[in-house]
Amino acid sequence: MVRDILFEKPMQKKVTRTEALEALEELRRQASDVPEMSLEEMNQEIEEIRSAREAGHENNAV
Repeated sequence: MVRDILFEKPMQKKVTRTEALEALEELRRQASDVPEMSLEEMNQEIEEIRSAREAGHENNAV
């Protein structure tokens, strides 16, 4: 069993080291196609999420 923050769930399958490394490489490949955010864009995203939380819209965060 894996203890999660809100509930427990059974592990679906054991992942081998090779499978984990292949998955990580695939994520890296996918991320290489995404342009990096500027510091200003990151700050804007953070501000939008904080504003949504303050307004009581936690589930509507971007």
